[in-house]
Amino acid sequence: MIEHLDIKNVALIKSGEVDFIKGLNIISGETGAGKSMVINSVKFLLGARAGKDFVRQGEEKAVVTGLFSLENEELRAKVVEYGISVEEDNNLLIERSLNESGKSTIKLNGKTVTLAILKEISPYLVDIHGQHDHQSLLNQAKHMEILDAFCPVEIFALKKTLSDYLREYKELSKKAAEITAKSGKAGERLERLKSEIDEIEKASLQMGEEDELHERQKTLQLSEKLRENAAKIIGLMDGDGDGILSAINQALRLVLENVSIDKEAAVLHEQLESISISLGEFSRDLSAYGDSIDSSGYELSQVEARMEFIYMLKRKYGSTVEEILAYCEKAKEDYEIYTDADDMLKKINIRRKELNKKITEVCNALHKLRSEQAKIIEGQIEDVLKELEMKDAKFEVSVLQKTQVGPNGNDSVVFLISPNLGEEPKELAKIASGGEMSRLMLALKSVISNADSVGTFIFDEIDAGVSGRTAQKVAQKLDFIGKVQQIICITHLPQIAAMADNHILIEKISGGKRTETIIKNLDRNEEANEIARLLGGVKITAATLSNAKELKVLAGEYKVSS
Repeated sequence: MIEHLDIKNVALIKSGEVDFIKGLNIISGETGAGKSMVINSVKFLLGARAGKDFVRQGEEKAVVTGLFSLENEELRAKVVEYGISVEEDNNLLIERSLNESGKSTIKLNGKTVTLAILKEISPYLVDIHGQHDHQSLLNQAKHMEILDAFCPVEIFALKKTLSDYLREYKELSKKAAEITAKSGKAGERLERLKSEIDEIEKASLQMGEEDELHERQKTLQLSEKLRENAAKIIGLMDGDGDGILSAINQALRLVLENVSIDKEAAVLHEQLESISISLGEFSRDLSAYGDSIDSSGYELSQVEARMEFIYMLKRKYGSTVEEILAYCEKAKEDYEIYTDADDMLKKINIRRKELNKKITEVCNALHKLRSEQAKIIEGQIEDVLKELEMKDAKFEVSVLQKTQVGPNGNDSVVFLISPNLGEEPKELAKIASGGEMSRLMLALKSVISNADSVGTFIFDEIDAGVSGRTAQKVAQKLDFIGKVQQIICITHLPQIAAMADNHILIEKISGGKRTETIIKNLDRNEEANEIARLLGGVKITAATLSNAKELKVLAGEYKVSS
């Protein structure tokens, strides 16, 4: 539910604030005063596009702010899911601005969000029915969508299941086509695949092998240098009796002499003896290392031959060992298709047959659900149409199955109406007038209101084409819906305005060099004056004012009695 709206620098509105309440909120005003700009501001706030003329001339940016109460737990959870904190009061403050260059900024409870997030949330907040929304009734493609909105929630699970089945069926059909196309070119292709698989598998490629080969090649190319260094170190260790080992042995003998004189020198002897043993082991290992270095070039030639072989495979099958191995796996799959095509096609066809049966079952379930719900809402909508002075109207929802299956099943849904007694129901576009379409849309909203999770309905001149007694019935029906959902309604009719729980006036004033639209919530006396204006035009007489007050009293009595 929207509680408060703040509009700044939107077209003719320099600054305007309005409070809404739960129930029936009526917006009225002279033609051209800017009533639609209030609705356009709400649309903009909820994600609609706006042109540069949306920003008031001479101002840098337009800003619209709306305070909503989150009465829907599903919506509250979705808001929190996007990382937007919601306090215990369950309020959501939406602010959206648009500057002169067309850049828009959106904030939810102070956090900047994307337009995509706003559009994800806004359908849960407000359902706007404008003057041109009758087109959704005239568009048969929308009739199934409208009917499904009346159906139990299980319809969404059925649609999801059907979507999964159709996707799998499509994938299997695509694979069957590929197998058929490939198996028709077997012969030579089969031999080539076998040859390629054999060549790659015999190569016994290993992941990371190239890096190891490059490292080994580098080592072998510098083998002479390695041998020279090893030889020099061995010379330093034990060369011609004056190496490190000889010096250590001489030192050992001297320390041993000290031990014979001073027992405390035994520790030093042990330390030096340990060093001597370690250096001896190092010398032997170094000698073995030097002997192991291959300087003949044989291993180097083997390594380079292996590298050249891998390079050849890369030219044929991929730029890396990983790609070559992946190519081999794909070649095996293709080879299997060529050799086992008949068996694979048989398995695919068996599964497609199973899916066909499941798809038919789901389509039948959808058809049954829609048909049952269609009968229920036919009666409910006819009851409402009778209340709206269409006493002889017959409303039908035709639900027929066709051969073609889509994401919504194989139903064709068409709304039919017979406004007058004795006429056969026909398509809406061929028979319904503007006033009848307004009442039919109101009937649909009335029937769906108890099940609809949206907290606010906005009707932009739902009263088009109606007057007199019918207008009174429309007013009563709006009041009825307003007991369940918040209603915001733009109207020119005094009967509907009198039914308001909260009356808002949009007025255009000229002062100085600029024209400005102002918005204000009316008190009881101001409301009577506005109803009188709707009754009698510019000049308000005592009689029209008295009539206006009487309309308000009658509306109040109706509210109490209903």
